[in-house]
Amino acid sequence: MLVKGEYSDYKKYSKIVNEIYLKYTDRVEPFGIDESFLDVTESKKLFGSPYEIAVKIKEEVKHKTGLTISVGVSFTKSLAKLGSDLKKPDAITVLDSESYKKKIYNLPVNMLLFVGKSASAKLNQIGIYTIGDLAMANKSKIIKILRKTWRRGI
Repeated sequence: MLVKGEYSDYKKYSKIVNEIYLKYTDRVEPFGIDESFLDVTESKKLFGSPYEIAVKIKEEVKHKTGLTISVGVSFTKSLAKLGSDLKKPDAITVLDSESYKKKIYNLPVNMLLFVGKSASAKLNQIGIYTIGDLAMANKSKIIKILRKTWRRGI
């Protein structure tokens, strides 16, 4: 969501959008002022598939606010966030359990939630450049390398 103008406008639109979310599920977890995670597992009988719910929400946000939003639909928060970032400013991206690897494994590792500049640089140093590289890497080695970075506060 991108609102040009005063911070108060930004807050106002954020509140309106989150109220729309609450019409579809009571499981809304705000992630900053302009993003939220929604668990629509229990909403499917009322509103349709997660994709259909995303379409309805997107249309209602556009109708009530004039804003466009990008929505990621997936089975984890981090994949939903990645999906919403893949196509902006007005799209729905589905990363389901059958196709997510094909869609994201070649993307740079820094596109993952919480993989910032420092973590990405550390991962690159050991040959991990893509999300697929990270998925196939030795988990204990990754934790050991990144834990050093976290402890130093880098």
